[in-house]
Amino acid sequence: MTLFRVYEDGKPVRPKEFLKPSQGSLKEGDLTFVSGHPGRTERQNTAAHLEFLRDVRYPMALQNVRRMEVLLRTFSERSPESKRRAQDDLFGVQNARKAYLGGLEGLQTPSLLESKRAKEARIKKALSTQPSLEARYGNPYADLEKALAVYRDLYEDYYLIGAGRAFNTRLFDIAETIHRYKSEMGKPSEERLREYRDSNLDSLKQGLFSPAPLYGDL
Repeated sequence: MTLFRVYEDGKPVRPKEFLKPSQGSLKEGDLTFVSGHPGRTERQNTAAHLEFLRDVRYPMALQNVRRMEVLLRTFSERSPESKRRAQDDLFGVQNARKAYLGGLEGLQTPSLLESKRAKEARIKKALSTQPSLEARYGNPYADLEKALAVYRDLYEDYYLIGAGRAFNTRLFDIAETIHRYKSEMGKPSEERLREYRDSNLDSLKQGLFSPAPLYGDL
């Protein structure tokens, strides 16, 4: 959480109207601000998906961010200017390392998957006792496991090339954006990748044509 004090004519502003924090208990419909709320919880992931994260995605990501941390530390030691240029990227990979380590530790805790499997067993049992639901939804857990098996096979290529982790450079990101732009713009907006839809093109182009400097040695 960040708090700002706003000044006007050199004095703190005292607005007539402002949001007052309540000292009482919450009621339904109350406006609520949460400090440190996670961007996502991934609570809907299946046990098979959690196993994929534990065995494939998180270990691969950790290997990458650890390597990047070493490279950025080494680069930072060249000069004060190198340190200045690398500090944001270094902070980012250090933060990612801590997040992945914590996530992997949780995924390696047996009780987490045991609880998830028990919950799924209850859902499967409930579906099996209601033919109408089973006829409508089939076996979604089996379908997800098949999809994850395919995802496992292609994930390394996707991670290294599709997500650009083999390069970790802004120049690659720009080249990839231009390449995809050509193919995506031939589709109706609703069929494009999210960032290439009409509603997001302004922000895409703003990032693509940003005047921010690019450093060839970083």
